Amino acid sequence: MPNSNASDALQWYRQPRDGLHLSNLCEKSLGKSVSHLTATHYYHVACENEMQNLRKIVVDWFLVNLMDPSVGQPHLLRRIPIELMTELVASPNLYVVPGEKELYELLCMWMYLRIHLGSEPGDLENQGKARQTLRKLEAAQMTPLRYFAERYGPRGSFLETAAGQPYVKVFQKLRTQYLCISDSSVKELDDGRVLPAKWVGGHLLNSWLDSVLYFDVDAEYLPHGMVTSEFFLKRCNRLGIVLTKPSKEWWRWPNVAIGMDICGTMQDYKLKIRFEYDLKLSGLLKYYQRQQILVRGLVVALKEGLQLGHSAKSPIIPLDASLESGMPVTILEVNGWLPYPLKVSLNILIGVPLHESFKVA
Repeated sequence: MPNSNASDALQWYRQPRDGLHLSNLCEKSLGKSVSHLTATHYYHVACENEMQNLRKIVVDWFLVNLMDPSVGQPHLLRRIPIELMTELVASPNLYVVPGEKELYELLCMWMYLRIHLGSEPGDLENQGKARQTLRKLEAAQMTPLRYFAERYGPRGSFLETAAGQPYVKVFQKLRTQYLCISDSSVKELDDGRVLPAKWVGGHLLNSWLDSVLYFDVDAEYLPHGMVTSEFFLKRCNRLGIVLTKPSKEWWRWPNVAIGMDICGTMQDYKLKIRFEYDLKLSGLLKYYQRQQILVRGLVVALKEGLQLGHSAKSPIIPLDASLESGMPVTILEVNGWLPYPLKVSLNILIGVPLHESFKVA
């Protein structure tokens, strides 16, 4: 096949040869070479030419690798189209590393780069200008959060402006309730001026209502069985980690909920977690023990070039409501052997989150 770009490869493969249509071979060929350098371009090729298999391969690759540092390079991150980013952020299968806060920061950087550098690849001259613009911004110590705070504070927010409207649907899919766990995180959101104040206020009101409804009521009142699989996948918290080698050590996801950390380990290809509570906040353990807690684990092996290897996924698992602090629970057991590095994702839903009808801009 001639040495050319993906579009030329597609045209070459679609030429009839002995009555055979070779577009499927094209999709397989391109699918094997998806990387941080080609993923966005292949996505456009797949959409333009209705290549559904290639599109799925690219989307699956981004679901695992969106938050990898190689994808976060400015000249690559800015090229991810809004419709693709919306699909990725909405997916429960997105490997969010380590949590929703870092995904929020990546989205702010993505918007910031698109505003200053645009979203098209551009020629060499335009790429040089983009790098020069970025260096000037860095020299001025301008960061995405500082940019939005200074430009749209103290009362407005970026998503409420005309320039921010195309990005609203992306942030509507972000699990923003998990950005409002602590006073410090709420202050960061408020100072950042990206999200509308009514979104943050709505989550705080929901948190208050949740404590009023469930803290001192009878156990029979709790809505067990109300959470469907669809609801879980749409509203669960997403946590992740990259494991470069086998280890028996435990890692920690802090502030998963108020006064709650989750620790995890991957020993003998078994994903185990345990809950740890802040004992200074009296009543929390009793509160969480009376909630419905659902979890799901996902693991994928990475091959060279961030290509996806074998993967495993657990069903949605209800945890014992009497779970004690520090008690390990096995979430996923991998049948067979997986090579490192591994990416691990944990989905968890505590209780029944209230509606989010306030997430409009």
